[in-house]
Amino acid sequence: MPFSKITFSFKTALLLLFYSLFFFTPLYFRFSTEELFEFNKMILVYGFTLVITTTWMLRMIFEKRVILSRSKLDTPILLFVLVQFLASIISIHPRTSFLGYYSRFHGGFLSTLSYAFLYYAFISNIEKKHLRQLLVAFFSSLSLVSLWGIFEHFGHSLSCVALTGSFSVNCWVQDVQNRVYASFGQPNWMAAFIIGLIPVLISETIAKKRHSIEKVLYFTTLILGLAALYYTKSRSGFLGLAGGLTVFYGALVVVWLSAKKSATKFLGHIPAIATGIALLLGVSLLTGTPYSPSLSELISSSTQTNDEPAATVTETDQVVNRLEIGGTDSGEIRKIVWEGAIDVWKRYPLLGSGVETFAYSYYKDRPAAHNQVSEWDFLYNKAHNELLNFLATTGIAGLLTYLSMWVAAGALAFSAVFLRKETDFEDKVTLIGVSAGLVALMISNFFGFSTVTIALLMFVYFALIALITNSVTATTTIAQTSNKKNKKQKTQELLAWQYMVGTLTLLCSIFLLTKLYTYWSADVNYATGKTYIRSGNYEKAIQSFQTAISKSPKEALFYDTFSVELGRIAVSLAEQQEATAAAQIAQTAIALSDTALSLNDVHLNFYKTRTRLFITLSQLEPQLLYNAKETLTAAIERAPNDPKLFYNLGVVETSIGNTDQGIQLLETAVALKPNYAVARLQLGREYAEQNRLTDAREQLMFILDSIDPKNEAAWAELDSISAVEATASDRKNK
Repeated sequence: MPFSKITFSFKTALLLLFYSLFFFTPLYFRFSTEELFEFNKMILVYGFTLVITTTWMLRMIFEKRVILSRSKLDTPILLFVLVQFLASIISIHPRTSFLGYYSRFHGGFLSTLSYAFLYYAFISNIEKKHLRQLLVAFFSSLSLVSLWGIFEHFGHSLSCVALTGSFSVNCWVQDVQNRVYASFGQPNWMAAFIIGLIPVLISETIAKKRHSIEKVLYFTTLILGLAALYYTKSRSGFLGLAGGLTVFYGALVVVWLSAKKSATKFLGHIPAIATGIALLLGVSLLTGTPYSPSLSELISSSTQTNDEPAATVTETDQVVNRLEIGGTDSGEIRKIVWEGAIDVWKRYPLLGSGVETFAYSYYKDRPAAHNQVSEWDFLYNKAHNELLNFLATTGIAGLLTYLSMWVAAGALAFSAVFLRKETDFEDKVTLIGVSAGLVALMISNFFGFSTVTIALLMFVYFALIALITNSVTATTTIAQTSNKKNKKQKTQELLAWQYMVGTLTLLCSIFLLTKLYTYWSADVNYATGKTYIRSGNYEKAIQSFQTAISKSPKEALFYDTFSVELGRIAVSLAEQQEATAAAQIAQTAIALSDTALSLNDVHLNFYKTRTRLFITLSQLEPQLLYNAKETLTAAIERAPNDPKLFYNLGVVETSIGNTDQGIQLLETAVALKPNYAVARLQLGREYAEQNRLTDAREQLMFILDSIDPKNEAAWAELDSISAVEATASDRKNK
């Protein structure tokens, strides 16, 4: 095959691969895995990274030259990658740091490395003239995501069509009609994707020629995106969009007014800017936002007569961003989590506790105030603030290198837009849109954290800024020179060594893709095993768990979950008088739990699971309660402010006869969480057993007066105490 045709094929293939990556990543998810959305998107990005990198390497092999462009963002990006690597090596759990926290997956060093590879593959192989074509991939995906979300709001989810064949929302446990999330799995994640693209959409609309078909399509996408954003009801999304558009329109006006013939340029684009602002205000007025009422609500309020009482907004009518509907406002929760994140950083100031280890390190510093919120027993694997998350898990070095990428990209864009007169007007508008999109993402991430799609979009925007500002320097030019030597080279057939090296590269890529598939399929087997457990098919469940472990033998979560399920099976067999089989399975369950802790001894949940296993198996062997005690003691060392641990240890201590110690632990649990009804009830029972009836009555009355007036167990215990007191009084009178 002639050399020139191979070169053309590689360049075209890379363009198509990037287009596919940008289009499919926001849309992709699967029902067959344990986590439906982020895990599958991350696997997709890994797969595309391998294929794109392989294609890039093959191009270099067959062109016999290094195709690696440098950019003015090299230093911050490479420093960021280096710090992430160092923080992963010294991490409190390196596997988590390299692969990401299981259920989040994005954010581990491997994901950062993938984004960096994609950045350099992009700036080294994609020409400036193709940038706007590639943006269309994101816009097309945004259109579909927006339609998806709009349909969900009206009770029709494409997801349910794929799962059940029904065009409804019945396949979701969550109230997806109230807050849509389409193919993202969480409303705030979908909102972040939308707001990251809206400023670029507007900029490309302005940059296009008047009445062009693209302009119409972009406006249509913009309308769909704004409607979908509203239906997410994401406060961080609206705040991010407000910040991004403020930067966008502010910079746009400055550019127009500072350019030559500014009046002409400004007047010529007034319709575009006016239309954009009118559209945003119009949608906000018609539909409302999390901060303002809709037009219908305003009309309803203004047309009420004096004879009619004003409509009141109930608790359920308020649009609030809570981590659990009906719970504590997320703003209050975030303040507490942020305080804990700062305390984690104080323990690991330079490189943090390790990339993506917040779920492990936070609980040592978890503020006692966290026990007072409605989501007190949730696992927090992120700081719900991207900056503090980097600070806690990668230290001051990680935070500064992360910010340096943003600052460097912003400086490049600012210089090209405001300081360089030779920058083309269309490029300036695009740079303003991209910069505004980054601002929107930064604001959104400040109240949450980045996801796979958002991180991909961020690095793509960095690459766009580098290319548009002409900040990229090729090691060797992408376009071949026209000297006679190269002309002769183009007509030559490929050499044997090129075929050999190319074949070796392909084989390595296929090997890595196979390993990636095995990693993905292990999760499928794990999810299948849990499904079989729920349906009572224990034999197939065991087979699925064993297959998952064989495919991913270092994944502690698989052993942990399997151990608990085997523990339940052992108890069930014992109830069926199959003592020998029950004992064997119980021992296997304990061995699996041992393995889980040996693979990851910093995950608090594994200690809780192990405790649950020992308590379950204590029905077969009471001495295992001492193992539960030992496990809970170790857990308290890692989470000294967790009231549930003290409560469980208190119950275990009283169960093995250490009543005084048990009561002290229950008192500690109540002190840490005064509204802990279960702990107060147990404490009341223990007081009653010790004939401390006044103390017992005090605990029970607190439950009924301050926590739950309808608590039947508390009423029953109170009646029991009253009966004991009455009996004692009768005896005394006699």
